[in-house]
Amino acid sequence: SKEDVQQNVSSRYYNSNWPKAGVGKRIRGVTGEKVIPLCSPDPDAIRSSLQSLADKGIKSLAIVFLHSYVYPDHEILVGNIAKSMDCFTEISLSHEVMSMVKVVPRGHTVSAAAYLTPKITEYLAGFTKGFDSGLMSNVRLDFMKSDGGLTPVND
Repeated sequence: SKEDVQQNVSSRYYNSNWPKAGVGKRIRGVTGEKVIPLCSPDPDAIRSSLQSLADKGIKSLAIVFLHSYVYPDHEILVGNIAKSMDCFTEISLSHEVMSMVKVVPRGHTVSAAAYLTPKITEYLAGFTKGFDSGLMSNVRLDFMKSDGGLTPVND
C-alpha cells in the first residue's frame, strides 16, 4: 500500500536527529547560496564501503553527491578518504568534472571520466613512447577533447 511504501521510505532515509527544515548552521556554498547540511558522512562507514569496492577489484571511482555543485565538501571528504587508501587509480569528483545543477548529466559525465581517464592516459603514454625523445620536447602535440577543444598531450 501507499502508506507502507511511505513508511519504508521515511524510516530508511529520514533520521530523526536531522534538524527541522531551516534549522541548523548555514554555510555559504560556492555559488553564494546558503545551505544547511542535514548530516555529515561517516568517515568509518565510507572507508568500509570503499574497501569493499577495492576488494572486488574496482580501481576507478566516480563520486557524485546531489548538491555538490553548490556544496562540494562531502564529495571532497569521500575523495580524500579514497586517496588516502591508495588503492584506486582514478578518483573523479562530479563537482570538479562538471559543476552543474542537474545530477544525472553530471553523474554520466563523471562516470565516463572515471572509466576513460586511465585508459586515455595509458593510450597516450604508448602513443608518445613511439616518438624520438627529442621530438616531444621540440614539437607541440595536441589532442582534441570531447568538447571539441584542443589540449596538450601532457595535460
